[in-house]
Amino acid sequence: MVCREVSFDEFRNRNIQIVLAPLQGVTTAIFRSVFMSKFGGCRWAVAPFLTTRRGAVPLIPRDLRPESNPTGLALVPQLLGNDGDDFARAGAALHDATGCDEINWNLGCPSGTVTARKQGAGFLPDPQGIDRFLDRVCRRLPCALSIKMRLGMHRDREWEALVPILNRYPIRSVILHGRIGTQGYRGQANLDLFAEFRAALRRPVIHSGDVTSVLGARRVLAKCPDLPGFMLGRGLIANPLLAVSILEGTERSPSEVRAAIWEFHDQLLAAYQRESQEGAVVERMKALFVYWGPKLVPDRSEVEAGRGSEARLVRRTLRATTLGAYLDGVAAIRESGRRADARIAPWRSEN
Repeated sequence: MVCREVSFDEFRNRNIQIVLAPLQGVTTAIFRSVFMSKFGGCRWAVAPFLTTRRGAVPLIPRDLRPESNPTGLALVPQLLGNDGDDFARAGAALHDATGCDEINWNLGCPSGTVTARKQGAGFLPDPQGIDRFLDRVCRRLPCALSIKMRLGMHRDREWEALVPILNRYPIRSVILHGRIGTQGYRGQANLDLFAEFRAALRRPVIHSGDVTSVLGARRVLAKCPDLPGFMLGRGLIANPLLAVSILEGTERSPSEVRAAIWEFHDQLLAAYQRESQEGAVVERMKALFVYWGPKLVPDRSEVEAGRGSEARLVRRTLRATTLGAYLDGVAAIRESGRRADARIAPWRSEN
């Protein structure tokens, strides 16, 4: 596939949207606030899901309250469940408590504990059940509904039975991840089937899955030139510059990404230390370091072969159980990165 150049003006003129994906325990209100203040580029965010309960409404966490969230980033609460009445009841409570004008339905979570209860992606093989669900929700929900889903649970064409159903309801948008539930996050997201789904659905479809670079975004746009937006999750966490890079059409260098990660790290660490106990701070930061670690280890192709110390330092940091041990690991990784960058510079100048 030949990827054409996509300029900032073209993105702006088409009003393309970058959406921050929900990752449990990672994309918290503090994460969203620090990210938007330092980097930006996202139009709206889907919050990590709350689970509906029979005959009850969920407790509304502080993370969803308007006073906890940054201006300039619309927040869409997300619910997980398969009972339309419970969903509508919970959605109304969220609408009243947060003032949101949209609720997102999680129809894509691949976790075994979720799918075993016929929720998330586990509900996808039941078109009739989804039809009944949407009939109840769309009659009672006091705000708009969007859906985050996958191609299917067991087969990659389970979506075909759902398209006529989805087309009958006033759904604001569908965020489609191009994998099936049993894949989890393994393998490749299927761009061809994403394009087929998008052509068949009479609602805006936002792309989710495997866009971790400007080149990746261009590949999607080459297939779907009038795409309304991207949802970015793991790629955006690993590279805080990804959203603005896509909007500008300019890939950032590994050293620029590393500098942005360290800036983000320090701001987040300080924010979490103001809000949480030491143990919680360590766990929050380690959850992020899973994504940051590979980016903080300089590309082996850029340096002399035979070194593996940076990767070992990342593993050591992820095993930390105290803030002191975590900070020691972070300091060692930062120093190792500085030394590696110093070795890379003359190598690049010679080549």
